[in-house]
Amino acid sequence: MTLTRAMMIVAVMAGALMFTSARVPGATPAPAEKLRRAWEIVAFNEFHDILCGSGIHEANADSVADYKWACTRAETIRDAALRKLADEVRTVAKKGQPVVVFNAQPCKRRALVEAEIYSHEAPATASLLGWGDFYGGHQVDGVDRGQGSVPSILVRDPQGRAVPAQVVWGKNFPPGWRYRVQFIAEDLPAGGYRAYYIDPAQPGESSELIPEKKGVFETDFFRVGFDLKTGEIKRLYDKRTRTELAAKGGGLNRLRIYLEKPHSMSAWTLGEIERAEDVGGEARVRITERGPVRVCVEAHKQWGRSKFIQRTYLYRSYPRIDFELEAHWFEQGSTTTLAPMLRAVFPLGIKPKRFDCHVPFDVAARPLTGQEVPAQQWVDVTDGKAGLALLNQAKYGHSFEKGELRLTLLRSSYDPDIYPDQGLHRIKYALYPHAGDWKSGVWEEGEAFNSPALATEPPSAALGKSHATRPEEDALLSLEPAHVRLSGVKEAEEGGEVVVRFAEIEGRRGVAVLTLPVPVKCARRFDLIERPLEGVAAPKVSGRSVRVDVRPHEIITLGLEV
Repeated sequence: MTLTRAMMIVAVMAGALMFTSARVPGATPAPAEKLRRAWEIVAFNEFHDILCGSGIHEANADSVADYKWACTRAETIRDAALRKLADEVRTVAKKGQPVVVFNAQPCKRRALVEAEIYSHEAPATASLLGWGDFYGGHQVDGVDRGQGSVPSILVRDPQGRAVPAQVVWGKNFPPGWRYRVQFIAEDLPAGGYRAYYIDPAQPGESSELIPEKKGVFETDFFRVGFDLKTGEIKRLYDKRTRTELAAKGGGLNRLRIYLEKPHSMSAWTLGEIERAEDVGGEARVRITERGPVRVCVEAHKQWGRSKFIQRTYLYRSYPRIDFELEAHWFEQGSTTTLAPMLRAVFPLGIKPKRFDCHVPFDVAARPLTGQEVPAQQWVDVTDGKAGLALLNQAKYGHSFEKGELRLTLLRSSYDPDIYPDQGLHRIKYALYPHAGDWKSGVWEEGEAFNSPALATEPPSAALGKSHATRPEEDALLSLEPAHVRLSGVKEAEEGGEVVVRFAEIEGRRGVAVLTLPVPVKCARRFDLIERPLEGVAAPKVSGRSVRVDVRPHEIITLGLEV
């Protein structure tokens, strides 16, 4: 639990720093002291028993409170910075409600966007429930305005081109309505933004449902068949590689309980497994969403004292399958009883030759032996022709055994804390099929899943915008080539430089080209604790760009005077 919180905060704060400390003209200066205090809190709680969730109950409770405080501060700073930049964008009146979509990655990319809108009127094509219904936000029914009973909505880019869009969440928030619109943004500028316009009174120009017949859905990339008794995926055919990725007779995203025998230090080590049981029984399965952008298959299940709501999201035009698990977990182990552990299991239809795991600044090949291993944003298996990456948001225990890829979700350890995972959890993970190995876009998609594009309404959209000076879309920060990946942007601990860190990830030499939104006066190489490096070639500066030679697997830290 505590490690999950820590990584969430790191991701959020990295996004805040990206947009506040890069010295973008007109941007609010980075609130260095507020960020420093939040970082200190996170770093303090990286004590070894807190970091891995094996502290005593009092330490766990105290660290969770610290993380919530730091996360709230980071999100507040991030949101203020995004709103400030959004308000500087020259949006056009009478096109609809403007939203500005930000891409925190330093490369142009295609992104799933979920924009939250506030309006005094409900969207014309969607029936939303009232403010008092806790689960009402997910219950979006289409209203026929000539497009069929489909909750599509009109979204346009700056050039006036309509984008397929769907209302996916919403509730009454008196005196108005708050709802979320999902669409795919093509070619978002590197480290930059683009304005879009949403007209809640108009149906979308694309209102065709994702084709489905007897639980089999046809998207642009996949043919996906569901078992409508369990909610599991029984068929996943990748049209690009012509490969069936689900094992015959298996079910992808199967929930399985592993019962550990009592053992000492249960929070530190996995015990011997007495037996395993699939979470099944009388599952309630239904299609809760179906529109031009995505479809959702929802399954309700129970095991022991716990309840699980599984949601599987398929996208017509995006090559990823997302899972959201709402787990009401009330299992408890002890020194005399078996301790339940929950995993998501994926029986595969390919025979992998490699099991690659994302680790800090690199990729580690792990044995296909069944032992649980740590990884950060993703793991990947491939047979050389086709591969499948399992992406996660802060769940780090993975294993592969007997044709099954597994992700550990929850445990019931009891030493030293008997209540470590009790309560409500919302867990997100995803499948990303691809050709070849992890170098076919897996690293980038792992970053996109953990750092999605953010959208915000300009605060003064209803007022005069004479102060707006920015174009409707612009790139602010880019890093090339693709095998060099950005790690962070921050202000130097000493001096007024901007510090940028990145790493080479594929094991080959190259020249990294970093482009900022403002001219660079000079650049120098630092070590990891920001001390100037001696005896290395100086970066080459030309206007807003910096070039530096990169060796295989090298971590580069630059100090830039702007």
